[in-house]
Amino acid sequence: MSEHELSDGVERTRDRLIALRARLEQADAAPESREIASALSELWKLWDRLHARYGLLREILDLTNDVVFAKDGEGLYAMIISRGAAIIGKPKAEVVGADDRVLFEQADAERIMAGDREVMSTGVSRTHEEIRDVHGMPTTLLTTTSVRYDGDRKVRGVIGIAQDVTARRRSEREFESRHDRMRSMA
Repeated sequence: MSEHELSDGVERTRDRLIALRARLEQADAAPESREIASALSELWKLWDRLHARYGLLREILDLTNDVVFAKDGEGLYAMIISRGAAIIGKPKAEVVGADDRVLFEQADAERIMAGDREVMSTGVSRTHEEIRDVHGMPTTLLTTTSVRYDGDRKVRGVIGIAQDVTARRRSEREFESRHDRMRSMA
């Protein structure tokens, strides 16, 4: 289910809860109606909490400069934020449901997928740095990939965050260069 379909489903559920609550308010006050109204009230409170939490998460993801993604156990992207899709150079709709072989050069895809399989088999997070071409510019990405579990602690795939550390690495190289020049002058 895509993010858009999920959001639409949440809104449809909200509309159905509103309609059901209105119908119950019009029904006579039979004990069954009060019991249903109570259950509906609890559902409404749960919906509000879930909607608020999902909204906060969406806001965080939309505002971050990092790339955030999730893949299923087969290596298919289950989710990626817009920034991640932009770095890959494809619309989100093309990324979700695809695997790395569709998105990257063969050697890069095999390396990425092997790393994901290692994370899923060992349960140990993996952090690596690589330079990728992003919009024609070499970009240094620091990526951490972790195993993604379901409620029963079964492996469902991986989640990851990639940070653009290009400016940081450039500053470190410039500092080292200045430091080396100062040391040679001394």
